[in-house]
Amino acid sequence: MDSAILSKMLFRKAVSLYSPQDTFSWGLTVSLLQDAAEMLVWHLAKKTNAQIKSKDGFVALVENLDKNHGGIFLKAEIFELNSARVNFKHYGNIPANSEIPKFIEFCEHFLIRNSEKHGIDFDALTYAETVNISVIKEPLIKSEQLIEKSEFEEALIYSSIAFQNLEDTALSKFNVHKFDLDNLRESYEAWPIDNQESARDFTYKLTNILEKIIDNSSRALMGFDLSHFNRIKSMCLIVNISMTGNILGATNMGNAKADPESIRYINNFIIEASRKLS
Repeated sequence: MDSAILSKMLFRKAVSLYSPQDTFSWGLTVSLLQDAAEMLVWHLAKKTNAQIKSKDGFVALVENLDKNHGGIFLKAEIFELNSARVNFKHYGNIPANSEIPKFIEFCEHFLIRNSEKHGIDFDALTYAETVNISVIKEPLIKSEQLIEKSEFEEALIYSSIAFQNLEDTALSKFNVHKFDLDNLRESYEAWPIDNQESARDFTYKLTNILEKIIDNSSRALMGFDLSHFNRIKSMCLIVNISMTGNILGATNMGNAKADPESIRYINNFIIEASRKLS
């Protein structure tokens, strides 16, 4: 995985973990913030072909980049964060709650400005970029962009589209499409009118059995059991899309919630599942 993307994921996790009421979150937040900064520093070291020694730590890497590769923004501030992390990790000293917002701000500015210095748009980085299947990747990236804008209802729609495309991609491995199963289900109409009731019972039961077999097989390709897959599915909307790709509407079956935590949970599931299909 691109370490710059991982840096952003660590920073986001640190921010979401912090709670002024939870003492234990303070030290963990500081640790994750420093991890995010260190991950970006390693990325920049590789990007600039910096001469790195096998035992170089975070401070040595930052000093190297600052001296030999165009400078580092907010060096003093990020060293202050690093000291807080060392005090917590090695000595068990929990940082003060009043310090955490400052460290979050230090880290965010460090990540954004030093990324920009090396031609990286940190705000645009997204975990979805690691997906190799375009019909899944594109709506996922759109969802992430909408989350950043706090447009959560729209973000959920695009996450749901990505999930539907994930399902279709998995089914395509068996050369089966939902329309094929629907056509089989409705094929009872080919029987004589007097036999259609019995034929309908037969085609519906047969299709249901085939769907369960194919569903279980396609889930297995992604490494998830059916119950977990269905739980994620229940968190999504059913999105109706026209043949030309226009969104015609979305239906909530009852469990979908347009909040960032739920949407990112869905997105992370889709990303992990899509890797198994690539």
